[in-house]
Amino acid sequence: MYILNSNFFYFKEDFTVKIDSVTVYSISIPFSFSISHNLKSRASTESLVVRIKDDSGYVGYGEGAPRSYVTGESIEDLMICLDRILSCLDNLRIDDLEDIIKFTSKVNQFGFPSFSCAFEMALMDIWGKKMSRSISHFFDVKSNYPVVYSAVIPFLTKSKLENILI
Repeated sequence: MYILNSNFFYFKEDFTVKIDSVTVYSISIPFSFSISHNLKSRASTESLVVRIKDDSGYVGYGEGAPRSYVTGESIEDLMICLDRILSCLDNLRIDDLEDIIKFTSKVNQFGFPSFSCAFEMALMDIWGKKMSRSISHFFDVKSNYPVVYSAVIPFLTKSKLENILI
């Protein structure tokens, strides 16, 4: 569980974010080989990248991974609704973390959680850059747990499996 870092709200400098532009990119990243499971077979992964530029020139990036078979959303549907969603940005001014949370809740009403996630990450990326701090500064993270990585290992012949693992 993350707890907001109370020090975050006491900076004397102006870290207000006023959005100048938003660009949404759809990207496809091919896999070395197809991956199959009971819901889908995939030869690539699709993601969306949100790029936000604020009025002082800072740029933030965030990524979301829409999966129609998991969340019911698709990049195509998002692109169709994007103008309506971005209309929520008119005169948007973010003065504190609560403003990001409020705006993300408003965007969530459109039914695109991956876009909300990407947008939130991009805003926090801008804020971190403005403050010259890691995004982890927004939260009171008290653990030094090791980072654990995992991977999906497909069912392959022994020779094919050796080629990807070695």
